[in-house]
Amino acid sequence: MSILDILKKAIMSEPVLKPQFSVTDQKALTEEVLAKLPFDAIVAGGAARDWYYWTPAQDIDIYFNFEVTPAGLADMLEMVKVLDPSSAVEHRMYTDFSPNYAKAQYLNYVFSFAYQGLRFQFMNVNCNLDEVVAGFPVSCSKIEYKQGNIFKPSSEFLQCNDLKVVLVSKQYEKNHPYVEKIKERFKDKFKLYREM
Repeated sequence: MSILDILKKAIMSEPVLKPQFSVTDQKALTEEVLAKLPFDAIVAGGAARDWYYWTPAQDIDIYFNFEVTPAGLADMLEMVKVLDPSSAVEHRMYTDFSPNYAKAQYLNYVFSFAYQGLRFQFMNVNCNLDEVVAGFPVSCSKIEYKQGNIFKPSSEFLQCNDLKVVLVSKQYEKNHPYVEKIKERFKDKFKLYREM
């Protein structure tokens, strides 16, 4: 069975995950994955934000702009020992994005899988990696993490952190599911949500 067949078979399957990892374990596994990649990539948004606040992330979004098909990416990840093709239930690829990603026009596709039980989403983008964080709809997510335990918070993120005010993109209504999710998750951390 080819990698493409495995992807097609598993497209609707959710990754099989182990119990939640600590921040230290998540970062260590992410460093392993980043070190094996044959292209530049960054962790941005939720995981970088959560680690900054020393909270385990739900999954790790790795952004890359290397031009490759999903099948080509799967082959590449298998070659560098990040992807195990025998466990098809752990992989899926999608281009029909949830409302959380639907307005991210730079996003080509998402390839989701588990590496040693930790869920990763490889986000293929059609922009420079420096532009990814700027396109995020909420200021509390405008932060990236690079290999070597390096955090790179944007000025909007730092302002949000200092003032406890989250700026929300005009593209998102105040009651958008993504904004509501952020409000609920950080109800004790941030006090106000304002349009940017």
